[in-house]
Parts: sequence; structure tokens; C-alpha cells
Amino acid sequence: MPAFILAFILMGAVLVGCGGGAGSSETPQEAAKAFFKAYENKNVDSVWSMLSENTREKAGSNGKAELEKYVKELGSISFTVGKVTTEGDKATARVTATVSGQKSTEDIPLVKENGEWKVDMASSGSTTD
Repeated sequence: MPAFILAFILMGAVLVGCGGGAGSSETPQEAAKAFFKAYENKNVDSVWSMLSENTREKAGSNGKAELEKYVKELGSISFTVGKVTTEGDKATARVTATVSGQKSTEDIPLVKENGEWKVDMASSGSTTD
């Protein structure tokens, strides 16, 4: 598997729509953990609701349905949220994905919207180890 596993998975999800929602988002760390736990559990409604408005807009009107299709086809995956750096209403979480024993680590952007932290894949400028 390529080294860009996490970027591929997340960007693929964003291209077809992706989300979040049903988790605590008081801090960027909590929001990232809730988002990736929902992703692991293939909870599309939660994933969709935890995405930033900008990300959902870029996914388009059929984004959530496409995300559901994508997530159903995705095999077993696990995520570990590491260091989170916050600067004002923006944050970056260091996230490691493990798929079939292959690991990839990316910096995942978050943004504070209406008092809640959201994953902002639309502005992703992530780097891979």
C-alpha cells in the first residue's frame, strides 16, 4: 500500500462527501477523536455532521450518499489521534491510519464553526511521514 494511505482515504471520502457530528467538539482533540471513531465505525451521519461547512459544500449535493457508498466498500481501518496544535479558530491533528497493517500519518486540519470544532478536509494541506 502507498505511504499516502490516510490522505487517500480522507481525500477520497471528501471527493465523494464525508461528515461528522455526534461527538463532543469542545476541543479540537475531542473533535478529531470523535470524527475518526465515527469513521472507524462507518457511521456516515456522524462523520458528515463533523465536517466543516466548507468541506460539505465542496462535496456537493450528492456528497453524503457518495460517502456512504465509499465507506461501505472500505475495509477495516483504525485511527490514532496524536498531537493537536491550536492557533485561534484553526487546529491541526496528527493522525495515524492503519489499514491492513500499513500505517500512514497525516496532519488533519480542523476549524471552529459556531463554537464547535469540525474536520476541514477542504483546506487540507497535510503532510505524510
